[in-house]
Amino acid sequence: MDGTAEPTTNQAMEVEEPVEPEQVPVVTVSIQEQIATEQKLETEAVQKISNSSLSMLCQYSGSSDSEAEDTDASKEVESVKVCSSSSSSDDSDVEVVQGNTLAAGGYRVRDDPILVSDAETMDTNAASSEDENDDPVKGPIRTAGEILPHELPPIEELTITVPEAECKPIGHIESIVAQIVLVQSVVGAELLNLDTVLFLERGKRALGKIFDVIGQVNQPIYCVLFNSNQEILTRNITPGMEVFCAPRTEYTSFIILSELMRTKGSDASWMHDNEIPAYLAEHSDDEEERMAKRNRKKLKVLSPSVHYTDEHIEVDYQYQTTTVVSSGPSGYTVKPETTELNIRTERHVPRMGLMLVGWGGNNGSTLTAALEANKHSLEWRTRHGIQKANWYGSITQSSTVLLGSDASGQDVYIPMNELVPMVNPNDIVVDGWDISSMNIGEAMKRAQVLEIGLQDQVYKRLAQLRPRPSIYDPDFIAANQAERADNTIQGTRYEQYQQIVKDIREFKQQSGVEKVVILWTANTERFAEVKEGLNTTMADLERSLKQNHSEISPSTIFAMAAIAENCIYINGSPQNTFVPGVIEMAEHYGAFIAGDDFKSGQTKLKSVLVDFLVSAGIKPVSIVSYNHLGNNDGKNLSAPQQFRSKEISKSNVVDDMVASNHILYGADEHPDHCVVIKYVPYVGDSKRAMDEYTSQIMLGGHNTLVIHNTCEDSLLATPLILDLAILGELCSRIQIRRTEPAGGEFVPFRSVLSLLSYLCKAPLVPQGTPVVNSLFRQRTAIENILRACVGLPPLSHMTLEHRFDLPVGENQSEGAQHIAKKARVNGAVPLANGISEKCNGVHNGDAHRSEKVSSH
Repeated sequence: MDGTAEPTTNQAMEVEEPVEPEQVPVVTVSIQEQIATEQKLETEAVQKISNSSLSMLCQYSGSSDSEAEDTDASKEVESVKVCSSSSSSDDSDVEVVQGNTLAAGGYRVRDDPILVSDAETMDTNAASSEDENDDPVKGPIRTAGEILPHELPPIEELTITVPEAECKPIGHIESIVAQIVLVQSVVGAELLNLDTVLFLERGKRALGKIFDVIGQVNQPIYCVLFNSNQEILTRNITPGMEVFCAPRTEYTSFIILSELMRTKGSDASWMHDNEIPAYLAEHSDDEEERMAKRNRKKLKVLSPSVHYTDEHIEVDYQYQTTTVVSSGPSGYTVKPETTELNIRTERHVPRMGLMLVGWGGNNGSTLTAALEANKHSLEWRTRHGIQKANWYGSITQSSTVLLGSDASGQDVYIPMNELVPMVNPNDIVVDGWDISSMNIGEAMKRAQVLEIGLQDQVYKRLAQLRPRPSIYDPDFIAANQAERADNTIQGTRYEQYQQIVKDIREFKQQSGVEKVVILWTANTERFAEVKEGLNTTMADLERSLKQNHSEISPSTIFAMAAIAENCIYINGSPQNTFVPGVIEMAEHYGAFIAGDDFKSGQTKLKSVLVDFLVSAGIKPVSIVSYNHLGNNDGKNLSAPQQFRSKEISKSNVVDDMVASNHILYGADEHPDHCVVIKYVPYVGDSKRAMDEYTSQIMLGGHNTLVIHNTCEDSLLATPLILDLAILGELCSRIQIRRTEPAGGEFVPFRSVLSLLSYLCKAPLVPQGTPVVNSLFRQRTAIENILRACVGLPPLSHMTLEHRFDLPVGENQSEGAQHIAKKARVNGAVPLANGISEKCNGVHNGDAHRSEKVSSH
């Protein structure tokens, strides 16, 4: 039970029109009668109050076997019935217990400790009812983590006022119970979180902070706690008064409905509840049981070099590298080296929060809808049939990795997220900022990305979510974004930085998350100027921020706040957020950063095609990429400075692959590369990309590839956001050290997470390390590092057991048989009856029909 104040006077049940109290004798009753009367009390006296709130108002009284006392108690119960029924009628007489004491079937409101758990009381009484001569239960019965009213600090009176224009009616005072004011909300109003300040008289005075929320989700009752009932009367607070909140101010926070539906009770986790955690729950439905078991499936490696503890997976690992000692006219001298390492991965997967900058944009609203759809396994109908929620496009959720071979020689693949412990998307808590105040449900509609059948199912949940005010600097984004900017943080850059820090801390405290990833998915900014004294060092950057220098971009301010709060910060746009001072700051605080720019469609294909051509000894000499799209990203990129940021990130993607082949390219030679992006509003989120690759082949010949690609931009980018967050969090749980010398300290990844390059157009890497754009190498790096975390060797694809008559592993004698089983036969295979089996491939028309095999 949550609370924030200590009662200073005795408690009393108050109704709308209190009258002069009459004395009621305080008596005790038997346990048996207590049980009998308790059910009546629940249905007649406390229909609108939850058991947890009732327990805060009630006191357990000792029992007696005296018949005279039982008779008096029965009379007292009848008195309470009159009092209870009168509370629902404005015209009825009211009976109030003299001395602020209410007795009802063994329950009394007094200064004594309170009875907390009705369920536990019933169990105790039931056990005691077999022998009425047993001693009565005395003193408080507590559940884990419970706080009694007299242990709470006093509540300070709020003197806050807000302008009438900021006020929004949310309900009225339904009743006053002892020192609690119960506010009945209106149906359909946004759900308010704990500690939200409620106001009276249209903002002229504060009622108090919400300390508890009870009742139904669609029309909750907000509880405001005071020090005493007398304090409520002194402040002229009466039932029927209209109550307001100030949703656009710092005094209001909203409940994330998806999180409320996922959790039980009022705790942020199961740890202080009387229920078991979800992963230990039994399931009556077979499909749910199978799904739960699948989610609990763990990989275990049987190896003397792998050790499992409660906290870590610890691996003794041999890391093999090759060093080129010298090269010249006489050739190359190389030296293979092996380094003994210890790799340690935390097994505990924290509850993760994901804060999106640009939450109300296409990507942010689509991700939030996708999380809801997948969490609830939603289905919807389109003209193509029934669609089901999935995470296609995510490497962590929808791709597999090669684990090894089974006894029959068949390759075994498992989902990437089963290789090491990863965050489950269903457990992610989403929050964020946006310069538009539109709630996420309306933002989803505005984006026009998702099918209407899906939008209709998630709208009510998403409409409860509203982004926090964000930083708007028209000098860094296109002028055409001004019409959206109605939800901005005012003040200097340093004041904006302080507000972002405050938002992060507030989110952590309210959501109960253990780790936060902050990801920029807002508009592309222009490039910021980089110069000494401005942002090349951490000290210069902090000084420039406090001096309100105009070249400190909003994305850099967000990065600085995230780093200061030890959050992982990921830049999903192409601007130069990570100026040298930011990178130094991340290294100083030991925080993680990654970027830049989501690699989702045309650029991902380009990194594959150029790698293929150069690896095949073919020389690309001209690459021309044209794009047009109609979403807000395209609108922002229609401005020249913002387009230049994108052009740079899309152009550099081939550099390392060209540099890898000095046979094809000279020292300063590279292909002609042109990138064009146009804004065409009608096509919306459906981006059209056309690419032409012209290459030189042998003896002066040319080869040209022309590719047209139509993609739904946000549906490709959204899974990348999920992967960046999940893999970024995973990297924060991996540490490494050299085995020799013994006793060395484990070290984490470098602050710049270059491992996430697979997901970024312009990979950010630590200073002095090579940039890798080849998609194959980027993906292999992720796989092999995850394999190393569980003690598996890197993938080599040598498969010598299939290429030589060579016994490998434990199943040595069956090697040749396995190869025969796995052989794939091309062409027709004559069957015993002379009918040919169909060939490999997809067959059109009548080609799939069996035909007689010719006899000659």
